Amino acid sequence: MAKHKKHTGRPSSDLDAFLSELSHATPDRRRELHVLLQGRLTDPGQLADSPALPASHPLRRQAALVQRLFNAVTTAPLPPG
Repeated sequence: MAKHKKHTGRPSSDLDAFLSELSHATPDRRRELHVLLQGRLTDPGQLADSPALPASHPLRRQAALVQRLFNAVTTAPLPPG
């Protein structure tokens, strides 16, 4: 899986294929895939928006939360001073 760049509103097909494998993997393979994902995913928005996992999947929900929090802290106005 190649390193992903800035979120463009639609995850790459490579990530979709990877996540599709993740959703059907054995427990041992799922652990391997989680390690790979941790080291290579640079934009949680890609995972949050991917149709390869159901919207209720824990990884997808957590990625959406991380993306919302990141957006909140990087777009909020700075306090004076």
